[in-house]
Amino acid sequence: KAVSVRLVATTWWVFAALVLSVYAASLSALLRSPAEQGPVNSFEDLIGQKVMEFGTINGSSTHQFFQSSKDPLHRMVLERMERQQGRALVSSHEEGVERVLSSNYALIGETVSLDLAVARHCGLVRLPDVTVLRGLSLATTKGSPWAEELSVALLQLAESGVLEALRHKWWEPSCAPQEPLRRGSLGPQSLGPAFLILAAGLTLGLAVAVGELALKTCRVDARPEVRGDLPPGAGATQGGHGARPRGPTTVPSATRPGPLGSAGERDRKTWDLEEEFPPRSSLSALVSFIQSCLLSLCSVQSILESTIQQ
Repeated sequence: KAVSVRLVATTWWVFAALVLSVYAASLSALLRSPAEQGPVNSFEDLIGQKVMEFGTINGSSTHQFFQSSKDPLHRMVLERMERQQGRALVSSHEEGVERVLSSNYALIGETVSLDLAVARHCGLVRLPDVTVLRGLSLATTKGSPWAEELSVALLQLAESGVLEALRHKWWEPSCAPQEPLRRGSLGPQSLGPAFLILAAGLTLGLAVAVGELALKTCRVDARPEVRGDLPPGAGATQGGHGARPRGPTTVPSATRPGPLGSAGERDRKTWDLEEEFPPRSSLSALVSFIQSCLLSLCSVQSILESTIQQ
């Protein structure tokens, strides 16, 4: 085959080898990492992992909630915290935030206080799925007239948007939004070098194919034309170097020598066929190169679509 076709095939194999090596490296890293280091999206994940410690504020409403809860899952969370021999409980909210920032620790607390800590510290994140819904209200004495007035006032503040404005004022995060981490997926940044090598190989192959086509076309144009047979007494039969006539000549079949005449006839037919039908090896190489490029582009498009879907 032509050099351009070999170059495109080699580039494609190198690209495939790079993609497979990156995929194998990502898969091996994912298999080497223990299962307990996976993302925490629920209390089940929090209990199942053994790398990160977690706890709450000692004596807080959250701690009392786990102590009074009858849910088996909440009881397992409390037992896990108690097995840590006091390391899971902190004395204040500030101590818990500092411990989260300085070590591999997760603080369980009220959503309001956790959102405030996340708004002040860009290195913190609150998991919205690991929550327990509870109702909070203002307590008054039984039969107090303030109960109805407080309820009406809270509803008016909520409907007028005052509560939402206060929330944005005090709990609005000052950090830039961060994209969630996706483990085990290959992004364009991981396959960037492979795509660059593929593009460079296809471009070089196209240039080589054009050069080969131009070179072979020049060779065909520079080939001498042969229109007739050698005159008697000249050429290969006499061992001389006589010039061949330019015009077409006819030789009767009866005067042609046996073997030599047959060979000359075959040579003349060969030259005539080459003049009528020039060699197509360069054209076939170019067509094969274009087909290889199209197949490569289709494969790249499918890889990009699968990467974007991930």
